[in-house]
Parts: sequence; structure tokens; C-alpha cells
Amino acid sequence: MTTQPTQPLRPSPLDLGGVISGAFRIFRQRVGAFAFLAFIPSILISLLVMAAMVPLIWGISVTILRGSFSGLIVLGIVLMFAAVVVGSLAQIKVQAMMVLGAHDVIHGRPSDNRDLYARTKGVVGRVLLLWIAVVVAIFLVMGLLMGGMFAAIMGAIATSSDRDPTGAIVTAVVSYVVFLLLIWVLSLVIFYFQVRFLYVMPALAVEQLPVIDSLKRSWALTKGNVLRTLGYYLVGSMLAGLASFVVQMFSQVLTLPINGRDSSSSSPFDLVPMLAVMAIVLALQIAVQVLAVPFLASYQTVMYVDQLRRNSLPPGYARGSAYPAQQAPQPGPYASGPQAPYAPPTAPPLQWQPQSGQNYPGQNYPGQVHPGQVQPGQPGDAWGPNAQQHPDWR
Repeated sequence: MTTQPTQPLRPSPLDLGGVISGAFRIFRQRVGAFAFLAFIPSILISLLVMAAMVPLIWGISVTILRGSFSGLIVLGIVLMFAAVVVGSLAQIKVQAMMVLGAHDVIHGRPSDNRDLYARTKGVVGRVLLLWIAVVVAIFLVMGLLMGGMFAAIMGAIATSSDRDPTGAIVTAVVSYVVFLLLIWVLSLVIFYFQVRFLYVMPALAVEQLPVIDSLKRSWALTKGNVLRTLGYYLVGSMLAGLASFVVQMFSQVLTLPINGRDSSSSSPFDLVPMLAVMAIVLALQIAVQVLAVPFLASYQTVMYVDQLRRNSLPPGYARGSAYPAQQAPQPGPYASGPQAPYAPPTAPPLQWQPQSGQNYPGQNYPGQVHPGQVQPGQPGDAWGPNAQQHPDWR
């Protein structure tokens, strides 16, 4: 008798505890592969940023010493922007691979990083233009806001008299407050769209949709569920941020002895403890990031699968917190996969019930089978080794 593998997720709809526990189970199963994937963008961005800092610092030094602008500053800025772009695109690729890998764990499909890399081919190309447009739009909006604030301040200074600078001060304060309010409103708008487009990456990686269709897909999945999606997403983000907070507190404890030491000593060996503490803190921060990113990807995938299953349930269960035990739905072709191992229904053997008092040759007795009746294990059997395969779950 074969034992069915344990399902990572409980039947939908999942409550918050079910989402968290499911994300942790998936994370534990793929922690090594996912940590390796999350480590790649961190190293790549660090190397590119350090390479961009060399001409930037050198150009600033030349400008200060010679009193003339150096073109190395422009080169450093361009390299820094390129580092951010390349690092962000690498993060998109890695995020798609982790989401697809978590989806494979939920549905029992074996896969490795090479397989995930091949199956997410083209994701970066589909997202590239949209990503550039979003970045440019954010920079333009921020530039307009900051430009308007500085223009108002400079105009007030130019029109105010030297004896009465009160008008310039009031204008500067009002402009700054308005700028902060606009930034706050813009942040709320961006956060709202971030929640509505939370499932864009699963739609890109799992469903292989184009980027515009992925945006529409995520918008449809979160329609009517914005508050629940927001709450679940905030809890997952806080769980990941909790590890960073613990590392920061631990870093403060480590630096207390160094901050309290005598600063009058000029021996170079006194720098060794400080450098050791900085190395430990940096290693802990990288470890937290390498582990937090895969957990958030698993958490996001669990939310995505649960939402698909909720949408496929009967209306009576779509908003419930659990199934009634006596009315548990049978496994069916949900868009997100079966909620339990597939078990075909069994039918009782064909029985010929004769009329009372009659006895016909070939009448069925317990264990007797009609000629031509399919027995378990024979071709056409619904539960034997030659059973017809169930349609592939997505």
C-alpha cells in the first residue's frame, strides 16, 4: 500500500495561520536552492556598485584637487544606474524562479534551479519595458514635486525683502509641508497598486502570461479581496522584517564594547575588533536577506494558490473559513491544483438482482464477476496501474 505524500497546504480557503504554516513548509523544503538564488542578486549588485564607485570617487577627488569638473563623475553615475538596473532585473528573474519553485512544491512536481531557469525564460524580457516605464514615471513625479517645492521657496526668497524675511520662511515651511503631504499621498497610491498587482509575478512565472495580461489577472484576483490581501501581505512582510530587527538589535549589542573603549589610542590594532564586528553584522544582514526573500516568495505563492482555489469553490464556501465536515467538496480540476491527493470514485460491482423465487445461471454471488467486467489492474481500470491519467493540475 502506497502512502500519499503530505500536502503542503490545507484545503482552501486558508486562514492566516494556514498561509503562514504553508509558506514555512514550502520554505523548509527548498531552503537551500532558494537561498542560493537569493544570494546571486546580492553579490551581483554589490560587485557592480563597487565597480561604479571607483570612477565616481576618483572623479570627485580630481574635481576637488584640480578645481575643474571631471568626466569620471558622469561615468560613475552611469555605471551606478546600470548596476541598479542589472541588479533589479536579476532580482526579477530570481523572484520568478522562486515563485515557480514554490508552486511546484505545492503540487508535488520535482524541479531544480536549472529547470526553473529554463521554465522562466523570457520573464525579464516581458517585464523590462514596463519596469523602465515605472522607474521613469517615479523619477518624473518626484522630480516635479521637488522642483515645485524648490521653485516656490526660491521665488519667495527672491520677492521678499531683506528687512522682512518672514514671508520667505512661511513660504518655505508651507512648501515643505505640502511636499510631505504629496509624498504621503503618492506613497499610499503606490502601496495600493502594489497590493492590487501582488500576483503579477505568479501570473508571469506560473501562467506564462504577457505582462499586460498579468496585470489584469492580478487585478481580477484581488478584486473584492483588497483588505484581506493587504492584511495577509502585511503580516508576511512583518515576519520577514522581524528577523532584520533582531539582527539590528544584536548589532547594537555587539558594538557597545567598541563604542565604550578609549578613543585616544592610535594603534592600528585597535581597529581589528571594530572590523570583526562589522564583518559579523554584514554577514548576518546578508543571511537575513538571503532567507527573507525566499520566505516572502513562498508566502506570496501560497496566497496566490489559495486565491485561485477560493475562486473555484462553490459560492457557499468562497467566503467561509473552513469546510463543513459533512459537506467537504470532492477533488476537482481547480485552476490551482487539487486540494487533496486524487482518488477516483469507486463503483460497486455490477449485481443482477433476479425476481423473488427465480434462480438464473450466472447469478452474481459475493466475489463473482460478470464476463467482460473490468477487474482492478486490467486495461481500462480507473484505479489500477493502467489507469487513465487524470488531467494535469495547474
